[in-house]
Amino acid sequence: MIEKTSITLASALIAIGLATWVGWALQIGSLLQPFGNLPPTKANEAICWLLLGSSLLVSEYGFVRYSWIASIAALIGLLSLGEYVTGADLKFDELLAKDYLLIETAYAGRMASMSAGSILLGGIILAWRALPYAKKARLFAEAVCGSIIFSVGLSTLLGYAANLPAVYRWGSSTATGIASGLALLLLGTALLISAWRVSYREEGGPPIWSPMPFMIAWFTMTVILWIGMRERELLFLSNNTQNSLNGIASMTDIELKQIANEVENHLSSAWSRTPADMAPSWDADATSFYELRNGYGCVSVGWVDPSWRTRWIFPREGNEASLSFDHMSVEARANAIRAANEKKRAVISQSVSIPQNQSLGFIVYSPVMRENQLAGCAFAEFTYKEFFGALDRKLKISANYDYLVVINGVPVSGNLQQKDFANNSFSLEFSAVLQERRIRFSLVPNESNLQRNRRYLPELTLFSGLGITLLLGLSVHFARTARSGMLAAEQSNRRLLAENDERRRIEERLKISDERLRLALDSTGIGIFEWNMISGYVYYSAGLWIMLGYEPNRMAATVDSFQILIHPEDLPHFRRRVEAQLSGSAAYIDPEFRVRTRSDDWRWVHWRARSVAMSPTGAPIRILGTLQDVTSRREAEEALRTSQAATRKLSLVASRTDNLVVIFTPDGRVEWVNESFTRAMEYPLAEIAGKRLAEFLAGTDTDPRSIGRVRTALSHGQPISTDIVQYSKTGRKFHLSYDIQPVRNKSSEIENFIAVAFDITARVDTEQALRRAKSEADAASRAKSEFLASMSHEIRTPMNGVIGMTSLLLETKMSQEQREFVNTIRNSGEALLTIINDILDF
Repeated sequence: MIEKTSITLASALIAIGLATWVGWALQIGSLLQPFGNLPPTKANEAICWLLLGSSLLVSEYGFVRYSWIASIAALIGLLSLGEYVTGADLKFDELLAKDYLLIETAYAGRMASMSAGSILLGGIILAWRALPYAKKARLFAEAVCGSIIFSVGLSTLLGYAANLPAVYRWGSSTATGIASGLALLLLGTALLISAWRVSYREEGGPPIWSPMPFMIAWFTMTVILWIGMRERELLFLSNNTQNSLNGIASMTDIELKQIANEVENHLSSAWSRTPADMAPSWDADATSFYELRNGYGCVSVGWVDPSWRTRWIFPREGNEASLSFDHMSVEARANAIRAANEKKRAVISQSVSIPQNQSLGFIVYSPVMRENQLAGCAFAEFTYKEFFGALDRKLKISANYDYLVVINGVPVSGNLQQKDFANNSFSLEFSAVLQERRIRFSLVPNESNLQRNRRYLPELTLFSGLGITLLLGLSVHFARTARSGMLAAEQSNRRLLAENDERRRIEERLKISDERLRLALDSTGIGIFEWNMISGYVYYSAGLWIMLGYEPNRMAATVDSFQILIHPEDLPHFRRRVEAQLSGSAAYIDPEFRVRTRSDDWRWVHWRARSVAMSPTGAPIRILGTLQDVTSRREAEEALRTSQAATRKLSLVASRTDNLVVIFTPDGRVEWVNESFTRAMEYPLAEIAGKRLAEFLAGTDTDPRSIGRVRTALSHGQPISTDIVQYSKTGRKFHLSYDIQPVRNKSSEIENFIAVAFDITARVDTEQALRRAKSEADAASRAKSEFLASMSHEIRTPMNGVIGMTSLLLETKMSQEQREFVNTIRNSGEALLTIINDILDF
């Protein structure tokens, strides 16, 4: 879900950049200003959003090595920011598109400074992804920069929503566009989500920097609120100043009109009804007017005759030089007199120099008519300084402001310097045309006014927001800590549950293993013992005593309870081995000895003991071991030794006998031959092993029928006796009498055949000789008798020896198979001896 959100944000960022670029390229206003006549996003800024969105997108799809494209956007942001800092124009702002809108910007085509800084941060962070270095530092920097960019975007949008230009201008003359604010919001959110996702996965919970985005966002809200409150306070002060300006301008206009009316009503109208020689009456009117308007800068009141020269003036003291003054000699005076005569009413002149005090002022002329004839003009001279001083006293301007009054570009009153006005953020001015003159009023609230009207709400808001920001950060930190603790507790609980389950499984397995071990020990006749050297306690398993026929609960848990059962002949050897182990010279012993059972039988046991815990001196303090009944093995070994001895004797007989002995495999191949066979046939065993005898011993005189009978008997596993003619390796001819017997195992399967061959060559030769001598029997009967006696003696002697040897072997202890083999040899010898006896009897 988070990955899809990141992809959506990156796609939206690309869409903003692409739409803005198309808008500039094709000059489509609806794409550049989708929210009305607001500042648009610049063309180079749109390229940056396109690059940053593409970098985010390729990162989400796993192509992190291409994230470096964000460095191009970072470079554009750096160049734009450098233009603001250095004041230089690098001539690349309108390189991609001409800025034909020029809305709230001082530089055509240049992005806002805050947008440039945010793009620089975002580009560096995204390009960093392509490098495999300092991953943890990058994640933290990504979270910080993401929070800052998010806050800048959110502030910009809130600035537009609250109509606070100071917020979306960020102190510069170029405003950040609303689309740029939205793009910043998307970029910051994407960076925060990405950093959160990776950190959460690696840390297994909320990352340690979790409070930071909330603090930065809340601080941004605080700054916006502070700016709004500050703007409100400035507006309040500005409204007060504006009201004061309006009051001053209104009062100035009223007073000027009032003065003009008073000159017309109190002077010219009264003097029109009074002859010129009635000076006392004029003095009274002039005195009354002068005393009324002296505080407003009135310096003289007089009468101008039709020749436009001063003929009468009040007060006379100090104004003597003004008598006979030609008013037409001054253009402003002449214009005012002509206007008054034309309009038949009082007219206020433009600024003129008042001779009495050499200061600027104005003159009010009102025509004096007698009998519908112009008899001259009544006039009153005023100085601006005193006039506006009276307004100051009346409106209490100086008590609240430093002010300056400029009429037609000439300062005429006030204590404010122009440079002080230009450098003061609270200054305000108002221009108006009053009585056909342009008057500019400039006001700057003084310190007392600022102190009275300042509420310090912006500062209070700022410090309160900072405090709330810290509290929010602490709250989020504690929440993160609590959440991490809860997750850790849950993980610990899961681990404990898993450990408990594992422990139960292990206990079950141990229980099963113990049961199996007990059954195995019982079935194999093995007992267990444990000897604690410190306490002297010896644990004997129940199987140990049961194995010897004793009741376990009646046997003491001591060493002596077992040692008294050892055979006296074996006890010394046992004690020597145990003492070697107790001294530390042997960590493991395994003697075999005999012990007495309950039925007074002697059983052989195998004692295995190992030292499993040692003292600092090397002596054992804990010994574990087993005791196994090996009586059957000992008896089997003894029987085997006896059998092996008998076998060795039989083998010796077979190998030393003069008869030829051959052992065949079940398929009739040679497996073993004795020395007599090798000596007679001249074939060593290595040369003929695995071969059939007929393959290398058959000759021209060999009877094939005899060979066939032998093969048939072997194939059917039957014994056979036959005579065969065979030849040695050198071609020597032998007449052999074979007695072949099968050897079977316990399963009645044939393991091999044993063939004993008797050399009957001499007998055959004898028979042949007897047949030759038969024809000569009559002539050589004595020779025949001697010859036969000699031959019988030579034959009977070895045969009697063989029969005697087999009789001795049969008296020894041997297996059934061996007995049958020896018996076969004996029978063969007796049969041969019978044949010899028959021959002799013949």
